[in-house]
Amino acid sequence: MNASTDHDAAHLACAQAALKRAYLLLGYGHFEQAIAACEEAIAHCPNHPLAPALQGAILCASGRTSEALQHLARVMRRFPDEIVARIYFCEACFLGGRTQRGFKELDKLDDELSDDDPWTPFVDSLRESFEGLDPKQIPPALVVPQMPIEQTSA
Repeated sequence: MNASTDHDAAHLACAQAALKRAYLLLGYGHFEQAIAACEEAIAHCPNHPLAPALQGAILCASGRTSEALQHLARVMRRFPDEIVARIYFCEACFLGGRTQRGFKELDKLDDELSDDDPWTPFVDSLRESFEGLDPKQIPPALVVPQMPIEQTSA
């Protein structure tokens, strides 16, 4: 292993640790800290699409749907083949009241994915969740106040 490979491996390990932390923080509703963890992962691996895609999903989950849509649109422009970002974008469209755009993006994914593609069930499930649902039935985003993370000693 050479020095640049060691350096790359260290950055990848740091990015993976930050993403794990982001998922954990998201699960407990600590959205701002989860977004910060995604930013840390992006700093370590700026050319990998997962962290910015997750960051967009967290923005959406935190009730910042408009910001999520803008963010995920940028991620999709930078990483046009990133399926995760495209699925999160569709979800944000539906939650943000942009139903037609959400279905248009799902149609594009349907055209590109084969029936045996591992992402097809996710796309199908998202379509089933919002098909036939009146946009007025989607409640407004719930903005959750941030609670401080308590440090515990082990």
